[in-house]
Amino acid sequence: MTKKAIGPRALKLAEVANGQITREKAEKWARAEGLAPFAFKPDVPATEAMALEYWTAPMAAAWFIWRSPDAVRDQWDKARQGWTVWERLPGLRMPNSRGRWRLARVGPATLADVFSQAGFAEEIARGLPIRRGVALGAHSTENNPYDRMRLVLEQGWLQGTRSDTGDEDEGEERIPPGHWKALFRQMTNVKRIPASSGGAGLKTIQPGAHDQADEIPFSRAQVIDAESRISSEEFEWRIWTVAQIFGWLAYRTKRKFRSLDEADIKGRTYRGLRYAQDFENDNLETRLLDILLGGQVKGRRGDIEVGIGEFSAMRSVSDLSDVNFSRDVILNDETANRVRDQKGDLFGNKAGANDSPTTQILSPPRPSKRGRPPDKCEKIQIQMLSEIVLETLTEEELRVWKPYKMAEHYKAHRDTVEAARKAVLELLENGENSFPTNSGKE
Repeated sequence: MTKKAIGPRALKLAEVANGQITREKAEKWARAEGLAPFAFKPDVPATEAMALEYWTAPMAAAWFIWRSPDAVRDQWDKARQGWTVWERLPGLRMPNSRGRWRLARVGPATLADVFSQAGFAEEIARGLPIRRGVALGAHSTENNPYDRMRLVLEQGWLQGTRSDTGDEDEGEERIPPGHWKALFRQMTNVKRIPASSGGAGLKTIQPGAHDQADEIPFSRAQVIDAESRISSEEFEWRIWTVAQIFGWLAYRTKRKFRSLDEADIKGRTYRGLRYAQDFENDNLETRLLDILLGGQVKGRRGDIEVGIGEFSAMRSVSDLSDVNFSRDVILNDETANRVRDQKGDLFGNKAGANDSPTTQILSPPRPSKRGRPPDKCEKIQIQMLSEIVLETLTEEELRVWKPYKMAEHYKAHRDTVEAARKAVLELLENGENSFPTNSGKE
């Protein structure tokens, strides 16, 4: 009986598994031999995943966690075909050891896997149900992607079906919101099961049991809308934590707002991958410290007031995780406004660069011998100013800000400001958060 010949790649895998050589040395050998790398990730454009009409549960979760097309793509079955990674073998690691590794095939995406990889083990273990009679987001401490997705499912803001295709057929079975209380916890429960063989030296990673529930289709548009809606609900909370302050500093608008904790700011990872963030991460912790040390902002830990003394002595932002702040104080704080000015005002001018910024678009209309008539110009000014106001002001700020102050700030005629204020308030009262796109010509 003859022994089957072992190829050079299998020999290298065996050497890595025995700790004789490192993974890096094995990959270097493969490149020198002109062979395919051991660890491999398919090159699938994220635009393909974003063009899909329906997403699976893991793809939806990726959007809630990262708001990144690349993250959604990595939870798509098409983008996981042939994806292999290095996985550490279990056992004690001896001093000066290179470690023992094997090559593993990334298996089908699961809701449990994406949340656990992103660091939500504590939230998954807690999994508390929503109290009855509590409005979504009101008096809540659930300010993380795991609980946001759980909330929108249990309240019916995000709807899934039992259909394999996602077609709106008459016989389609839509999952009732009440069923998600148990189903979501079941789907996110990380159950370790034996890795199945994937060939010589190759195993398949299956960190959670994959079943049909992970393939429940969700409308892509509804996922994006539900995530935005539940995130912006936090903006209306009267009491903020550091997570909401970070969200305000990062986005500066209710429409894009979501709370951010330290892990979000540093960048949550999936199997070692980092994704581009949807906000400008320019020293958010330093900017928060500037606000707290400005002396105007105070917080409360229970019944105890927390002020500049404790802020200056804190070793990290996590020291303030249990401190509550008044949202209105944060929004109105002069230090916070100075931080905004340093980033640049609405006209792109840095503080002190131009004390009187002006723009033709927002200037009062005046007669012209040619071009559009004054009334036409005024309509354009109102429309553009309305979009700027909607992007930068809350509804409460819009109602209390005096007209002459707004006119002075935006360098616009008071009548134009009043028309823009009215347009935005009517939009918000109708439950909308953006103006309709007008692609036609008047």
